[in-house]
Amino acid sequence: MHEKIFERFRQAELSISQNYGGTGLGLSIAKGFVDLLGGKIWVQSELELGSTFYFTIPFHVVNEIEKTYSPTKQSDFKTTILIAEDDEYNYLFIEEILLNMDFKLIHAKNGKEAIDICKLNPEINLILMDIKMPIMDGNTAAKLIKEFRPDLPIIAQTAYYYEQCKEIYGEMVFDEYITKPINDDE
Repeated sequence: MHEKIFERFRQAELSISQNYGGTGLGLSIAKGFVDLLGGKIWVQSELELGSTFYFTIPFHVVNEIEKTYSPTKQSDFKTTILIAEDDEYNYLFIEEILLNMDFKLIHAKNGKEAIDICKLNPEINLILMDIKMPIMDGNTAAKLIKEFRPDLPIIAQTAYYYEQCKEIYGEMVFDEYITKPINDDE
């Protein structure tokens, strides 16, 4: 039972989400981060007493700063990706995954900003679009971007099932979608 609590959309009891809210993603996201760092996460729990969560991550002493390739000219980048994500931690997580892949990354914090950035940057080759964002949601932004960049691939990022998003936001215009938390092999 303890391993199941780290799965997406899981909670110990259904009444928890009804009484306290939440989607059941917190521990799944924590496990994703710990796994990404090569660590281990576990829980010790006693009914009626509570739960204690533990994690370990490897620690390596670095004696010398590694030199990595860092493109300096616009022409050094093969692909430019706009990441429309309002949550700073989610953006940093995606950035970490894509860091060593010679991509130029541009960050938008809401749907309106994504549209404005897309209009000013015709070199954008791909958009990773969070659906639930402030000011303008990702689906509305994607529809408006598709009006002036119909061939630009837009991939939805969502913590919900895609079918749930269709119910909430109506017709979806995304080329693909990935669910959060994102794995580095997606």
